[in-house]
Amino acid sequence: MSLDWQKLYETALHVGRQAVERLTGHKEEDPSLAEWDAVEKARREWHLAQAYFDAVDHPDLVEQAVHRILAAERHYIYLLRQAREKGLQYPFIPH
Repeated sequence: MSLDWQKLYETALHVGRQAVERLTGHKEEDPSLAEWDAVEKARREWHLAQAYFDAVDHPDLVEQAVHRILAAERHYIYLLRQAREKGLQYPFIPH
């Protein structure tokens, strides 16, 4: 059985946006919300890369999965630092 990673990602993005609106009362047009949306998207991509690693069993795919995890993690950390440097704070992002 194969997972539909794109559908899983889109569902997570939709749920994340709904949670943001409920927690902050901000709509997506808010520039700071757009920045946090990018951070949240990067975090989800990192978690999806970890899930992909857990799902593969061929040595070549395991190596590729490790690279995907490392790249996604670096991207997430970079965006998180950029947001923090701009003074943006968000309720469920670790400080």
